[in-house]
Amino acid sequence: MIQLFSVLFLFASFSAIAQKRNAKNAIVSEEIIFPLQNEHTHGSSIVMLPNGDLLAAWFQGSGERSADDVRIMGARLKKGLKTWSIPFLMADTKGIPDCNPVLFLNRKGKLFLFWVAVIANKWEDAILRFRTTNNYSGNDAPVWEWQDNIFLKPDDNFAKEVEKRFKEMPESQAGWAGY
Repeated sequence: MIQLFSVLFLFASFSAIAQKRNAKNAIVSEEIIFPLQNEHTHGSSIVMLPNGDLLAAWFQGSGERSADDVRIMGARLKKGLKTWSIPFLMADTKGIPDCNPVLFLNRKGKLFLFWVAVIANKWEDAILRFRTTNNYSGNDAPVWEWQDNIFLKPDDNFAKEVEKRFKEMPESQAGWAGY
């Protein structure tokens, strides 16, 4: 599991470097997606959909990995509007904290939601989960078409392969999503 977190840290580091390289061309704004609340909200992700809508996801609950009511929530900002939708449920493994969502849209237009379900309230026992869909153009939560778990037990070759692939990335690509 330590290797997995090392690889994820490596991904985040390379992504940050790529983003910094392109920061001078970025348009940045900030706004509140949902009203302030008492629940813990953390680990947000956002993606622009092909129709120009923005879809955001975060985890929310009475704590983090140690609170069994933590779930993945989302909201949508329709293109041309200035107000985000009312938050909606994106994923909830009942009785198990769901944390750290990542939204990703591949080149074929398929939307992915990745997150971890923290079994036994310990990061080292977390299971990587994902959902996919092509049905995300409505007003609320995407209609998920597939869900599964990803079981990882990476060895030393995994870290070497990731490092090799990062070196092969074209200069113009901002991030590791192509791999």
